[in-house]
Amino acid sequence: MTGTRGLRRGRRIIASVLVVVLFAGAIVTDQIGIGKRDGRYQSSPAYAYLAETIECLSYGWLHWIVYRLGAQFSNEDSASGRYRRACVSVANEDFAKAEEWMDAYIETEEPGRAAEESASLFMQLACIRSLNGDAYGAVQAAHEAVTQDGENAHLQQLLYQFSLEAGDTRGAAKALGTYAALTEDDTYYEEIADLYLEAGDYEESGRFYDLAIENDGETDRLLYMRGTCSMLSGRYAEALEDFAASAMPGSLYSQGVCAMALNDLEQAEVCFLKTIDRGEQANDARLMLAVCRLESGEPAAAESLLDQYLAAGGSYEDIAYYRASARAMQENYIGAAEDYDAAVQAGSFRPESLFAAAQCYYFAGNYTRAIERFEQCVDEGIELAQSWYYLGLSLMASGETERAAEALDHALDAGATNG
Repeated sequence: MTGTRGLRRGRRIIASVLVVVLFAGAIVTDQIGIGKRDGRYQSSPAYAYLAETIECLSYGWLHWIVYRLGAQFSNEDSASGRYRRACVSVANEDFAKAEEWMDAYIETEEPGRAAEESASLFMQLACIRSLNGDAYGAVQAAHEAVTQDGENAHLQQLLYQFSLEAGDTRGAAKALGTYAALTEDDTYYEEIADLYLEAGDYEESGRFYDLAIENDGETDRLLYMRGTCSMLSGRYAEALEDFAASAMPGSLYSQGVCAMALNDLEQAEVCFLKTIDRGEQANDARLMLAVCRLESGEPAAAESLLDQYLAAGGSYEDIAYYRASARAMQENYIGAAEDYDAAVQAGSFRPESLFAAAQCYYFAGNYTRAIERFEQCVDEGIELAQSWYYLGLSLMASGETERAAEALDHALDAGATNG
């Protein structure tokens, strides 16, 4: 009987211990956030890399207890102690603390640490920084990782993603280009080209659009985008060919811009008129067509188009200089001067606008305003000889003969003539 009771008591004790252990396992499991982590980070490339390279993230709870205890009892000044603490902090989602321990571990000199291992550690640090919201720091660490192991495609892929997060489109393009080369995957060319274009590197962007066209054929988008690169690089003839071969919206308008740059105003006008008829970038086309008409010596037609541009919601600051030029060509000097003043305020062709406004006020007989503007031109060194000369004439017309004589002397010194 006594033996039976003892056996039962022993079973109860064992059962209690198991319950406690299971409960402890549940606490630990909850503490390290297995369920929460899976939901929160399941789409994160940074956490996926950590899960792949930090073994303890995939441990069962019993193995995890042993690992955590090992971390607690290990010397925090030792390499293994620092790394274990970094891993535990990652598992606990304390990424700030994880970064501290990982930094400390990387700084620990370990003899025989291979380049591949060092690269992995730097990428782990990059992932931790990314998860902690430090996009710039993540890129720095990822750069160090690929420096250590530049042939690792996975590291290049992560550098690409971290560069995007940090807004470094050039870095993202370079990393993705390296990844594509390492994996021999030619499906990334268009994306790489887009990134270089966004970064303002038109030469590299155009090169990758060339590769994409070789790979995918002359699609409308690829031709349009390559044409955009050529146009922004100043290769207008090449751009014109690509735009002409593309059916993308905006291609016709871009053809007109390139034709203007090549001084083919007739072709430019045809392109802009067709663009207006199609309703594609119609108001922008009106503005450009107005500039063509100005260049062709048709100021009245240009002014009419600019007024239409304004009526359709265009910005006055965009057209002030051009309408001022059209009005000046028609001897509407007061209207021109007001538009030139607006152009000065908008910073549009400021030196030219300031001098032209002064001249228009002079020709309109508003000598007070003319004197103000020419004095500004003199102060800013704009058309210095001519500004002194017209300032002298304006002062003379206002009856200030002494100041007029001084201004004309300055004009002579600056090499002006009275013709």
